[in-house]
Amino acid sequence: MAGEREGFLDYLEREGFTQEQREAILAPCNVIVEAGAGTGKTKTLVARYLFHVLVEGFSPSQVVALTFTEKAAQEMKDRVAQELGKFLGTSLESRALRALEAVVHAPIKTFHGFAAYLLREYPVETGVDPAFSVLDEMGEGLLLEEAINGYLSAHLYSPALSHLLSRWNIFQLKRSLRLFFTSIVSESEWDEVERAALEAFSPRPSFHQELEKVRALLALKEEVEKLLVQGRCPGLFPKVLSSMEMLEYLFSRLSHEEDPVPVLTRIARELENFPSWGRCRYLRELEALKRLAPLVWEWLETREGEGFYRSFMEVARGVGSTLVRMKTREGVLSFSDLQKGLIRGLRRNRGLVEELKDRFRRLLVDEYQDTNEFQREVVCRICEERGEYAPRYQEAGLEDGKLFIVGDPKQSIYAFRGGDVAVYARTKVQLGEGAAKLLSRSFRSGSSLVEAVNALFPKVFSPSVPLPEEYVVPFSPLTTLRGGGEVWVWRLEEGEDYLQAVSRLVLGLEERRGRWGDIALLVRRNATAVELYRHLSSLNIPLVSSTTGSLEERREVQDLLLYLKALDNPADNYSVAGVLLAPFVGVSHGTLLKLSSKGVGLYRAWHEAVKSSTFSVQGSTLNIEQGDLEALAHGLEVFQGLMEKKDKLTISGLIQEVVKSTGYGAWLARQPHGDQALANLDRLAQVARRFQKGRLFTLSEFLIYLDHWGLSSREVQEGVEGGNAVAILTVHAAKGLEFPVVILAETWSRFRRNNDPVLYDPQKGFAIKLPGVDTVPHYGEVKAVKDAKGWEEEKRLLYVAFTRAMDEVHLILKSGGHRGQTWHSLLKEA
Repeated sequence: MAGEREGFLDYLEREGFTQEQREAILAPCNVIVEAGAGTGKTKTLVARYLFHVLVEGFSPSQVVALTFTEKAAQEMKDRVAQELGKFLGTSLESRALRALEAVVHAPIKTFHGFAAYLLREYPVETGVDPAFSVLDEMGEGLLLEEAINGYLSAHLYSPALSHLLSRWNIFQLKRSLRLFFTSIVSESEWDEVERAALEAFSPRPSFHQELEKVRALLALKEEVEKLLVQGRCPGLFPKVLSSMEMLEYLFSRLSHEEDPVPVLTRIARELENFPSWGRCRYLRELEALKRLAPLVWEWLETREGEGFYRSFMEVARGVGSTLVRMKTREGVLSFSDLQKGLIRGLRRNRGLVEELKDRFRRLLVDEYQDTNEFQREVVCRICEERGEYAPRYQEAGLEDGKLFIVGDPKQSIYAFRGGDVAVYARTKVQLGEGAAKLLSRSFRSGSSLVEAVNALFPKVFSPSVPLPEEYVVPFSPLTTLRGGGEVWVWRLEEGEDYLQAVSRLVLGLEERRGRWGDIALLVRRNATAVELYRHLSSLNIPLVSSTTGSLEERREVQDLLLYLKALDNPADNYSVAGVLLAPFVGVSHGTLLKLSSKGVGLYRAWHEAVKSSTFSVQGSTLNIEQGDLEALAHGLEVFQGLMEKKDKLTISGLIQEVVKSTGYGAWLARQPHGDQALANLDRLAQVARRFQKGRLFTLSEFLIYLDHWGLSSREVQEGVEGGNAVAILTVHAAKGLEFPVVILAETWSRFRRNNDPVLYDPQKGFAIKLPGVDTVPHYGEVKAVKDAKGWEEEKRLLYVAFTRAMDEVHLILKSGGHRGQTWHSLLKEA
């Protein structure tokens, strides 16, 4: 192997690999690489792959490489083939040629693709029919919606469902079930969630003792009355006396009530609102009353919660069973099903584990900071010492030199897809100190930008609240040999329009640099990307975006959905108004006001306006301009024709007919970026085709589905290869990209805390926001942890945004933007 090693070392020398990269590539042990932004992680990962194939002599079929998107997997495969070509004419040519032939079919895949590959290869061992097809996000959502509706309809009068509907309406229940399946069960074990749900309730035996403490403190009411007579603390004791009298009354009621919950709820509220003492030094022991409120709320949560949780879990399990039967009938698996199916096979069949260990001799994982525990388990089992099977995969001894991991915890920003930054830290501990390698030299950013990153982010990454150590991301400084780099700070004056400020900045940058394509606007939210896209496109600035928002955020899609809603329900005045104002009809706001003032509904007023050029409103005659009257007449004729056709056409066919017969498509074609707008309407029609595939749904059901689920995040414009055009991207879409100039245009937007009615955290368990209970301690505890983790991820999002820049970062700050949890506040504190 010495000759092959020497030939490979020559390659590393020719290609200019740094010492850090070489140490990681050539390490004889398992390796976990922390690769800072722009430090050449993909180049390093590919070189390690080549080392396994060309130096160690493994076939590409024996080397697994896993990443997170189909695009990244294909790019990695292309990169491997490209680099293998560089060994032609060297001492490693024969191995390179063999590898080039085999790499086409090499297992370089996404985690989900790898799982699907193994499930089809080992159907007996995993218990999965190999003829399955994989559901996309919309397909999975549709099936879940059917399962929810089907189960609820069939069990409407069951005790569990009746219990839930006594507190929630049907829409709240459906939303909670959707959240449960899409954001909890998809990334967790069902049994773990169910166990966590019921473990949350262990009544405190001391509760009644605490109530006696309240009674004892209420006995001090006479002392309060004396102090009142003496004129002590006149701003406090009247309120204290009033509150104590109310508490006395409520306690007198408590023993007479069959159900103590309503009275205890009022007691908890009264204790929570008990006056604060301030500087008054008399009877401070009464302050303890306020501190007893959480104990009462906790008892109420336990009393009310256990039964409610059991009912919810019973209904959820029923929906889950219905969903499984539907998937089995249709022969489909979701992304979550793929990884769970593989895990079940690995847990139940030790022979399968040993076969995979022998079959796959090396494993490389990219973007490991965004993995979850299911994926870690797959990695550990395939890399475990042959012949060994630890009871817990977390304690598995891994075969030396088999595993190569690349990631950067500072860039872990995909918790909403199930990514858990703690998995990186746990794996690092499992591998031991010698496995950790660091890539610190940035090939992307200029020295001034690197200095800014090194100065700002150690403080930014300091935890705001205590968190488990595995969720605390340490900062590793970057280095660079590149010169230059600038950080610009722009402060908006009070009341200054940020859109105008952004457009001035973009225009100035293009004038100075001479290229639109140098500039990227990075934002946190899709809605901001849409807003910027619309404003800048109105100035004829060339733009390209991979995510100007989901389809329903595009103006042309919103217009079309309003037309469909009006066809579905002409009594919907809001939708009819949208039809009249949009280019479908195109009347003025004045005409719309005249129609609205009729007071008979817009659709009927539209009819009457077409019948006569004048119509009376409360004794007055309002004239409609001739141009608008003609538009109303033509628009009504088209609308009524489509009303007759709507039940005869497929939904996608109806969409195409609306675009054509109203002239909306022709109008869009004449607008700036009209081709993109028409492409978006085509995508909406594709969504409708997928919605109806194999099933008969009405227009109403399609619109209800969109209201509940929205359009898939995949239904967005793809690719930022726009040549000489300004890129507008969310930070998530910009991950892995780089730009000469980056503008951070949303530094004042506040971090959005979690208010979902159902929550789950692996450490804190499952919680429901119980309706009717003001304060829910367990829910509050889970929410606090999730919010804390979410805020730490927000800091990492800022790091990713900042480190996309090669030459310049422009920060746009707004007056007051540092208040609350914002990027501005992080930068100000740093």
